[in-house]
Amino acid sequence: MVHDSPAQTCHFETVRLRVGPWHVIGCEIGTDLGVTLTELLTAATTRSLPHMWRGDYSIERARNWIDERDAESPTLLVVDRRSTEPLGLVMLADVPAAAPSIDLRIGYLFAEAAWGNGLATELVAGLVDWARQHQLISTLTGGVATDNPASARVLVKNGFTAIDGADREGEAIYRLDVESTSEWDEFADGWDDDEAARAYAAAAFESLEAMLEQQGATIDGKRICDFGCGTGLLTERLAGRATEVIAVDSSHKMLDVLRSKIDQQGWSNVRPATLPPTADGGLDLIVCSSVCSFLDDYPATVRDLAELLRPGGRFVQWDWERDESDVDGHGLTGSEIQNALSAAGLDEVSVAVGFETALGEQMMRPLMGHGRRPDTAG
Repeated sequence: MVHDSPAQTCHFETVRLRVGPWHVIGCEIGTDLGVTLTELLTAATTRSLPHMWRGDYSIERARNWIDERDAESPTLLVVDRRSTEPLGLVMLADVPAAAPSIDLRIGYLFAEAAWGNGLATELVAGLVDWARQHQLISTLTGGVATDNPASARVLVKNGFTAIDGADREGEAIYRLDVESTSEWDEFADGWDDDEAARAYAAAAFESLEAMLEQQGATIDGKRICDFGCGTGLLTERLAGRATEVIAVDSSHKMLDVLRSKIDQQGWSNVRPATLPPTADGGLDLIVCSSVCSFLDDYPATVRDLAELLRPGGRFVQWDWERDESDVDGHGLTGSEIQNALSAAGLDEVSVAVGFETALGEQMMRPLMGHGRRPDTAG
């Protein structure tokens, strides 16, 4: 293990999870780590671990395993952020790469009761976000049993790719270049100084408030996802009134700017992330400001996002309008927005010009599309 590695003090939170060194988190939540491990480490949850670690655990075996792990490399405890219930473990191992960088090997497991809720994807996304904030970590590497396609999909969703020729018996190896960049990273530093960007965010927020007021709704006290948040020009307007804002963007440098704002303003209710929450179903509002026209699969993304809304929750987007005849142009047509929101199962769908704001000789007139998740299925 590399001495003074950031892995030794790895600590991060996601929308639903809190993750940190197992002795630290265990002490904070008042749990006996040995007892916790007897509940987490079962024949089912350890099936993909090295052979000597598989099976059920007695208190004695659990305490011996704790000592073994502490002597080798960091282990993290994963708990529910709200209830503090222990949900799983993350095993880390530092492998020196090209000096002075580190290839961080990762493994994780969840209690059987936590399976099927999208927590693994959320956990790995949080780990990737944390790794990108530490210059020493150059790559993340994880092995997945070849008969476990679900775990492979978790890594692929988070940007990992299979390493050709690196497979071990019964295990495929996946790796992520932590230093990989988004095409939007180069715009991060000057984004908040762009007059058009600031004006667009302000006008979008005003149109959002007006639409919600017309429908007898409000931002106040709501759980909101700002999807494609950039540096947070819209997020900062939501932060003072929402209970929680999950600010999602693929650009890590954009999120770094937002994190600076969070620190400066003390927004404890704003959570930056590179992926939206999965299988959540408890969001009151999702906003997408000038992002949907850049998506690889816009209808599929809207469908996935709509599933995160509670019954009665709303989805709202703003995008530049493209003429129906301009097949290769940028933006979205009104019919594309209407069709995508309707196909996602939203009702009360409306598409119209969201606002008109003059900026010099330019008039900004984006389309605003919004829909509501029905109160009952079907």
